[in-house]
Amino acid sequence: MAFRIFKTGEAFVSRSSYPEGLDHPYVLTLAIDELTQIALSQMARYPQITCNWGTRFTDLKQYDDHVSVDVVQRMAPRPSRRDG
Repeated sequence: MAFRIFKTGEAFVSRSSYPEGLDHPYVLTLAIDELTQIALSQMARYPQITCNWGTRFTDLKQYDDHVSVDVVQRMAPRPSRRDG
């Protein structure tokens, strides 16, 4: 899939794999305010989740019993673990 941002002239290519048997893969693009509303409403269901605004997500590893997320805040890497 190729994307172009007309305002800046930037372009990038995204290579994705889709589950077998999916006849019509699609990309859903949302405005940041819409995505924020969805994320907040879903996170509200889980009291153990902490949302750190202004934090850059750098990596996620999923295990059988937890998820490990690496984030950067104030230019300092900080690992985080969430048991599920």
